[in-house]
Amino acid sequence: MRAKVLTRQFGAAAQQVADAGRELPERLLQELQLAVSEGSKPKAEAIFSQIRNQIPSYHNVEVISADQWDQQEPEPINWLVEGLLERETIAAIIAPSKTKKTFFSLQLAVHMAYGERFLNWNIPTPLRVLFVQMELPAAGCHRRYRKVRDRFLESHPHAERMGDGLSFINGRGWKFDIEAIRAEILRQGSDVVFVDPLYMTHDGVENAAEDVKPILAAFSRLAEETEVTIVYIHHDAKGVVGVRDTRDRGAGSNVIGRHYDTGIFLGPHENGDNLLVLDFLLREGTQEPVTVQWDYPIFTPSLLPAVSRAAVKGAGRTPRPGNAKSDETLLAEILPAMGDRLFGSDELVQFIQDTTQVAKARALDLKTAIGQRPDYARAKKPTPGQRGGGRELYGKRAVLKQHGFNFCYDGKP
Repeated sequence: MRAKVLTRQFGAAAQQVADAGRELPERLLQELQLAVSEGSKPKAEAIFSQIRNQIPSYHNVEVISADQWDQQEPEPINWLVEGLLERETIAAIIAPSKTKKTFFSLQLAVHMAYGERFLNWNIPTPLRVLFVQMELPAAGCHRRYRKVRDRFLESHPHAERMGDGLSFINGRGWKFDIEAIRAEILRQGSDVVFVDPLYMTHDGVENAAEDVKPILAAFSRLAEETEVTIVYIHHDAKGVVGVRDTRDRGAGSNVIGRHYDTGIFLGPHENGDNLLVLDFLLREGTQEPVTVQWDYPIFTPSLLPAVSRAAVKGAGRTPRPGNAKSDETLLAEILPAMGDRLFGSDELVQFIQDTTQVAKARALDLKTAIGQRPDYARAKKPTPGQRGGGRELYGKRAVLKQHGFNFCYDGKP
């Protein structure tokens, strides 16, 4: 353990506490000095944890009036990859197992570092890229990178050395530390950070929203505070993905699908294993699906139509034609079919799917919309001696009231 490094880290953390308007107990400095003299890394880490607990988890909220915005033009979109990746946003690359997600990500990272066109998309300028990989041995990542870089140089023989345009953190066996990533971003002046894979950045259960939300929130803060674009690599749920709604892609909690600003999805093509469909889900603009060909160790564009294997062969899930309809059109089908029935939460989701043929994610959104309509409500029936009541039900407000459901979440009678 190096005392100078620990002391410098302590000083930086103490300054954060001071900036937050707090006072740092003197005892922490004494305990740190003792930990350094003993060479005890666990003790030192425990002290840094105590320091971080002194820093408020909130920050000042900036309020901007509409009048102020009326007096100025909005900032133009700062595209890092034109039409696809914007600065200070979150992106996800999602694909099934063994579909070369890491090779795809490395290829994108190399093109970003050189500022050269990637597949069908222009990259306006060279970028500083930090690639954090948690899964491969360092030597394995090194070999993959060199294969991708060498293939790039074959088609770009006049490209100069990228220097420190692309850097790697090999974190296999390392507990993900977002503060260490932040420090490296600030040191290098990074524009883009790749994190591969997402599931190794957090503890807990991947399917549990409460376990996933903290790291997603941390990524959002990191992007906002450092003005980087964060690209995390995530795996698909098991099963056929070809006709799955893009919002349902990705394993684990569905909060992931609501988090990113750009979703990039790889899936099997109808014409074979070396062809993949590249699909997108964007907050800003649209991109049509395209076909790409795997030509080890890179992907190249293909002129074949982007048709998923499962969509042609009828394998996997049934297509969801209802997803193309507007919410109001779907609600016009759902509400009359509900009649005066009362539905449990899961029961209503299934009813919506059966009635409209939409994906589960869309059904969840429609369930929320029903509970917010003037004549409908989400309620619980009061249970004597218990606060909050029992089973949650959805239905017409008048029918709920007739059955004694007078505890409505919106506070209305």
